[in-house]
Amino acid sequence: IYFRIVIQMNRFRANLFRRWINQIPVPSVFIFDLDLTMWDFTVETDTHIQERNIIDYSPKERHYMLTHLQELGHELNIGSRSSEPEICKKYLKNLFPNIVFNNMQIYPTPEFKRKHVDAIFTGRKVTDFYFFDDELHILKDLEIAYPEKAHIFHTPKGLLYETFQQKNKKIEQKIIGNDNIM
Repeated sequence: IYFRIVIQMNRFRANLFRRWINQIPVPSVFIFDLDLTMWDFTVETDTHIQERNIIDYSPKERHYMLTHLQELGHELNIGSRSSEPEICKKYLKNLFPNIVFNNMQIYPTPEFKRKHVDAIFTGRKVTDFYFFDDELHILKDLEIAYPEKAHIFHTPKGLLYETFQQKNKKIEQKIIGNDNIM
């Protein structure tokens, strides 16, 4: 019985993501932070973590989400302030071997990530994008810098299916609000 309950809970959690992803245009631009978003540690401070045990620090659902986004034709990018880009790239390759990231902007900046976003959009106009980060001040800055274009996702516990729960509620409120107008 316990095993069935766990399976049902995981299906429910995965449906949060699927419901949300089915409501956005394809292709869309996704940008992911690394430390404490794609993996549950910080490369610079948690030096005891090695490439061989990196898989222990990233739930499998993250791999599923990236794979699903890629299969649907979305653009996947990395925007990280890490000062260890080569280590980060090795970890990404180990954790997500079948994922092709369109652009990886991994370098330290003092506070924010506008430079990362601008680099991802080099040679083209900045369009709507979805940004995932554990640091709220970075997300708020992106909303200010790219009004109506930055769709932010706060990931205080890392990228999980539940990340999309609040966004589903906001989408439902818009739909309900529009239905009331008609």
